[in-house]
Amino acid sequence: MFQDRFDAGMRLAKLLAHYKNKKECVIIAIPRGGVEIGAQIAHELHLLLDVILVKKIGAPDNPEFAIGAVSIDDEVVDPFYENHPAYRDYVQQEKKRIRQLLYKRYEHYRAVCPTINVRDKTVIVVDDGIATGQTLFLVLALLQKQKPHKIIVALPVCSPQAVHDLRTRADELHCVITPEHFWGISQWYLRFPQVEDEQAVELLRKANQ
Repeated sequence: MFQDRFDAGMRLAKLLAHYKNKKECVIIAIPRGGVEIGAQIAHELHLLLDVILVKKIGAPDNPEFAIGAVSIDDEVVDPFYENHPAYRDYVQQEKKRIRQLLYKRYEHYRAVCPTINVRDKTVIVVDDGIATGQTLFLVLALLQKQKPHKIIVALPVCSPQAVHDLRTRADELHCVITPEHFWGISQWYLRFPQVEDEQAVELLRKANQ
């Protein structure tokens, strides 16, 4: 159990201590909750922090359950939902809606932190936890196109199925808690407040001063 995301970040930093002060390393956080994790790790390990903007597509009958994820210029969607006549229009509408939102957020974040070139760098991808892993899988696919030297995934909590899938997609995986019975990310935090974009942007700005 974590006190909050900053506590989770400190515990992850201990697992990643061998990367401290490594100039070839950069932390990539998934907003918004992941930025609190990433900011704490960046502070502890003296590393640069950047973000990658993606957003999940929630299932029509359960918005918390990810059936896909969208970035500004890429996407991954469960084929069942994307091709099923009953859900096809919903998926297309969600992709369009999410991209419009991401474009607005992109300008907000990039005003304080230009994109860091990760080619030939060791990238540490962080979030506040994952259930299905759909959003994170898209992030990894996008980063792989940029040809980093190595991709490391660091998470406070992760479902067993996602751990299995991530081991084939990342060079290293560090997870503090992998519970046998996983019902949601928030259950592993005493405090799990919503993180607003303004808060995440300020953390990003301070981390790279």
